[in-house]
Amino acid sequence: EPKDYAAECAMKCAEPAFRVFLSECHGLERPLTDQRVAQRARGLLGVTSRANLNNNDKAAERWKALRGEFDAWRRAGR
Repeated sequence: EPKDYAAECAMKCAEPAFRVFLSECHGLERPLTDQRVAQRARGLLGVTSRANLNNNDKAAERWKALRGEFDAWRRAGR
């Protein structure tokens, strides 16, 4: 069954820790609003919509890399 990366990304974008990660590591400006978080995520992933993550293999790979970077950032105690 295919992964729903769009939904996964949307859920991560709602997490306070992911928002701080985007701010600290990827230049997301405060305030960390829903709109700013979504816009920054789309920019980092090179998509116009998070839905593209489900039908664009390269974008899905970029999402998995960003998710891995976030996981490593959290493991580092942030």
